[in-house]
Amino acid sequence: MKISTIILLSLFMACNSTKKTIENKTTALNTSMECPKGGECNFSVMKNQSMVMKQDGTGMNYPEFVENFSTNIIKFRFHKESPQGLADGNYTEEIYMEVKSDVKNISLKDDALKEVKLFYNRMCFCERGTVGYFPVTEGNLEYQRNSDGTASIVLYFQNNKVPQIIEKIAGKVSL
Repeated sequence: MKISTIILLSLFMACNSTKKTIENKTTALNTSMECPKGGECNFSVMKNQSMVMKQDGTGMNYPEFVENFSTNIIKFRFHKESPQGLADGNYTEEIYMEVKSDVKNISLKDDALKEVKLFYNRMCFCERGTVGYFPVTEGNLEYQRNSDGTASIVLYFQNNKVPQIIEKIAGKVSL
């Protein structure tokens, strides 16, 4: 009995896993665009991170964020709470882009958007196949690093795969 207890205790101690926490710096949206009615919009920056897109067993994309001191992930999020009394009615759209830390200006169009790993994410209780992460290959991105530690972003895009509310992002984010 003592031997099996020791073996079990050794196994539990050997399975000590470490988890790494990614700190997100969220800033208030300072933008010329109006957030769609009833929703909230914001930018966040994941400093020193890179995005690797993977696929699950069903073929759906999902991001994995890994440490990379030469890039930052900029995320724009639109979120609309469900109407009171309605379960599963929340709706969220997110746009992710990976920008090299030393880049001052970016001007990309259509397929060239792959250079910043531009992805659109839709989360809702919607029809099967209309949620998840989708690469954006149609649109225009203008990015300019400012001397005050911010970046100005203007993005017009279409994902052409699933319905979307946000088609334009125009604002400033603190880096």
